[in-house]
Amino acid sequence: MAGPGSDDPPKTRTWRRGDNPPRTPEAPSQRIRVDVPPGDAPDPDDLANRVRASLAGWPVVVLRVVGKTTEKVAPGSWKGRWLRGQVGLAVDATVHPDISRTLLGPHDPGTRISGGAWAPIAVRSSMLADGRLSQGTDVRAEIVLHGRAAEEAGYMVRALLEPNHSRFAEPGTIEWTTVQHLTCDDDGDLRWRKSTPGQRAPFLPMDRIEEPSVRQSRLLMTFLSPAAIAQRGEVGEPWPELPVIVDRMGRTLSTWLKRSKHRGPLLPDADLLRAAAQARLVANHTRSVQLPPGMVGAEQFGGKPARRGAPPPPPEPVAGLVGSATFAGSFKGLVPLLRAAAWVGMGPGRQNGLGELTVR
Repeated sequence: MAGPGSDDPPKTRTWRRGDNPPRTPEAPSQRIRVDVPPGDAPDPDDLANRVRASLAGWPVVVLRVVGKTTEKVAPGSWKGRWLRGQVGLAVDATVHPDISRTLLGPHDPGTRISGGAWAPIAVRSSMLADGRLSQGTDVRAEIVLHGRAAEEAGYMVRALLEPNHSRFAEPGTIEWTTVQHLTCDDDGDLRWRKSTPGQRAPFLPMDRIEEPSVRQSRLLMTFLSPAAIAQRGEVGEPWPELPVIVDRMGRTLSTWLKRSKHRGPLLPDADLLRAAAQARLVANHTRSVQLPPGMVGAEQFGGKPARRGAPPPPPEPVAGLVGSATFAGSFKGLVPLLRAAAWVGMGPGRQNGLGELTVR
């Protein structure tokens, strides 16, 4: 406990009525930006309804997987990539190769995953402890599938609970014991149910979910794993401006909706940016990170095309953010988008555990 003369000073400060409020974080001049279309901010209720209409009927399945390590293992700095590799071992060994490509996207057998920026799977690995794992350590994670992958989710459940160990491309280090799927009640509350091997899990109605709870005038967003902010050819420092973040969320969802051949209306991107532009950043506890291009599937991210006959230039790292930021404003119209992003993630590389976030 901290006290006079202690080497561990208090980590918090009590703000009193007469104290000066903290200053608004100052944004760097060379930051990554997006152009907000001119016009007034949309009606929040109308905007929220249009976002829900875009998400309605989108096939999404969220699985919670639980297991134990069978030996000492070091997942490394990118634990989501390690988890994706362990899941891939079981899937490749147990189901038909066509089903495996449907669940995991195009890939080579084994645990060394590269490419596949927009694979139909997202791994939420923040529940996994950092550092080395001893034998018998609990492993918990969540897997998000969309489109055809969501329709074939029962095959993944069977591969994890009833794997064909004789066909593993290399030894696995996790024994999966439990798989659950997320369901939504009529009132919008979410419940975890036990999954049965081979049986398709019900789709999660992204337009009706009421969790996580989001305050309408103050938003705390936490990037639990690095989220890619820079796009191809984009130069600048990543900074948590809400229009930039909402733009990346919208692009992520739009890309997945198109790849799922979803026939619903398009997301109202312009009005989402206008609504996000009304918010103000009041606290910034994020830091910028440089993501290896292989983690986001950027085989040739940035740079000039190579001359004919010359080797391609090495891919450039991708700028991203990790940490938390607090915004003040009106977020009622953005709530459906924020909730969807909290489950499916943001940006490329989600199959490797990138882009995991929470909002409240």
